[in-house]
Amino acid sequence: MVTSTQLLMIDLDHVEGDIAELAQCVITRLQEHDLLDHLLLLHKTPSGEGIRIVVQRREGQMALPFEEAKAQWLHLMGIDQPSDAACSDHSRASFLPIQEDIYHINREALFTPKL
Repeated sequence: MVTSTQLLMIDLDHVEGDIAELAQCVITRLQEHDLLDHLLLLHKTPSGEGIRIVVQRREGQMALPFEEAKAQWLHLMGIDQPSDAACSDHSRASFLPIQEDIYHINREALFTPKL
């Protein structure tokens, strides 16, 4: 049996407005909900037109379907833009960012996820 890392990746394409400002809003909202420790990686996408968010699912979300858990996180972050529906697994992680495109990283938690 394969064990899930319980990581959830959310990809927002073609963001309107300032991407860095949206990234800061995500960080602020998660701080307000005392969930910043669940944010593992937040970066600008390779196209430069979107952001990718990697979070550690919360305890009550472990059994939720991917789309439902993703919708909860988007709501918590105050994002009403639909995310990329093709981003339903971790294969998108193959497009990793350069340092200048990273808005937030929790290195310890990202590379040692809770199983």
